[in-house]
Amino acid sequence: MAFLTAKETKIYGLIVAGVTLLVLIATLVFLLLSREPAPEPTQAPTITDSSAGADLLGGALSNESVLQKIRIPKEYTQLYQQDWHPYRKRHSSWSEEQIEAFWQDPQELIQEVLEKESDREIEEFFKEIP
Repeated sequence: MAFLTAKETKIYGLIVAGVTLLVLIATLVFLLLSREPAPEPTQAPTITDSSAGADLLGGALSNESVLQKIRIPKEYTQLYQQDWHPYRKRHSSWSEEQIEAFWQDPQELIQEVLEKESDREIEEFFKEIP
């Protein structure tokens, strides 16, 4: 049992081919219209051209170097403080004594959380009872 007759298959094929052709043409038109014109080639400055660096710096060359003209604003210089020191020495591995100062048993933590949750649930249950 066929879903489409021969005539319907032919019409379906023509519709698919037509839509495909329209999409292809639309894509080509879009690509052609969105292309930017090719930039004009610029001539590279020669070594003997003394004004070559002036264009890059936005003015005439002076005795100041490029690094002296680029200055970081004072409000940004405080972001990195070189006088900062860590509170403790860094260790690649900790000893048992160092660990004991900060260690908390996971079983105890889980038990505390479960106790708080169950107490809250019991209180809510009793509040619902008239």
